[in-house]
Amino acid sequence: MRLPTLLIAIGAAAITSLSLAQPASTPSERDRSSGSSETRSAGAKSSYDADDCRKDMENARDARQAGHITEKEYAEQKKMALTKLKRDSGQTGASDKGVDCK
Repeated sequence: MRLPTLLIAIGAAAITSLSLAQPASTPSERDRSSGSSETRSAGAKSSYDADDCRKDMENARDARQAGHITEKEYAEQKKMALTKLKRDSGQTGASDKGVDCK
């Protein structure tokens, strides 16, 4: 009876010591990994142009016609696409004139 108990105790101790022996990531390592994703997303933000807007709207129209999204969701997609386009083209303000992607 003592042998199985001893084996379980040794196994549990081995698992515990292995998990404690693994080095924890330092704050600088976490900062570096998150910084690279921020850099990538910043690069992706600046590349949204009229062609991307047209593609997004075409996909949204197809989804609406297939019944996958509602009219309200389609309007939100259009608003989001126009906002991205204005942001990346450098236009600001409330005026939507001259910015359209059909």
